[in-house]
Amino acid sequence: MQRAHLKKFGFSSLDGTDANTEEFETRAHSSYTDVLVSSEGIISEYADAFRKRENQIKAIGVPRTDIFFDEEYVSYIREKYSRKYPQLRDKKIILYAPTFRGGPNERFNYSVVLDIAAMKKELGDTHILVLKFHPVIKNVSFNVEKDDSFILNLTANHDINDLMLFSDALITDYSSVIFEFSLMNRPMYFFAYDIDDYLDERGFYFDYKTMIPGDIFKDTTSLINAVKTEVYDYEALDVFKQKFVANLDGQSTKRFVEMYVGKADEEEAK
Repeated sequence: MQRAHLKKFGFSSLDGTDANTEEFETRAHSSYTDVLVSSEGIISEYADAFRKRENQIKAIGVPRTDIFFDEEYVSYIREKYSRKYPQLRDKKIILYAPTFRGGPNERFNYSVVLDIAAMKKELGDTHILVLKFHPVIKNVSFNVEKDDSFILNLTANHDINDLMLFSDALITDYSSVIFEFSLMNRPMYFFAYDIDDYLDERGFYFDYKTMIPGDIFKDTTSLINAVKTEVYDYEALDVFKQKFVANLDGQSTKRFVEMYVGKADEEEAK
């Protein structure tokens, strides 16, 4: 069961600088008979990544995304976090979820480029910044105190899907969290300060600059201004969703059960 990816993976990434071997990818993916994806628009890319026929890529959706359409669960998560973290109440919540970059040392000692102190100065009265770093990132440093009231670091022991459910906006860069976050029709801002170098090093399935549903920011000042003005292109977001997540509608589990569990029961009954 696969969500969409920005960066190439599987057999598609064999030419990359940090790629696995072809033997590794063969062992990892040869046993698949079907691959479940989020939209017809990405079938060819997944067929290439797993070296499968296109009719083996089934766009029935991804069951774990059904929670985004479960109003009872969404309400439960919002209430749970507002009780546990009262500072979230009466604030607009921005989720900052960057992906990792660089070699092992840079990932271990990660210095946040986003000017959080500047964001606090301009947005601190109305917003709070929830931090969710990639699990491989360690020893994170930024330019406010770790217990500053403007930030809430929920990296450890928190499911990012739950954090997205109560966030009003997302700041990220090259992370695949944008696919799930798009389901909620909320603004996304792409703080991709190193985009030119990053795109040279990584292989992408699509033209990053044209496919993302939001503007690219290389400095914190322009990002702050965008957040303050609350101008966002929802039409571009709709186009993005139609391409990448068209079959995510809260019914993915139902379709999975009908297609696989139901068939298995029928075969067993014969």
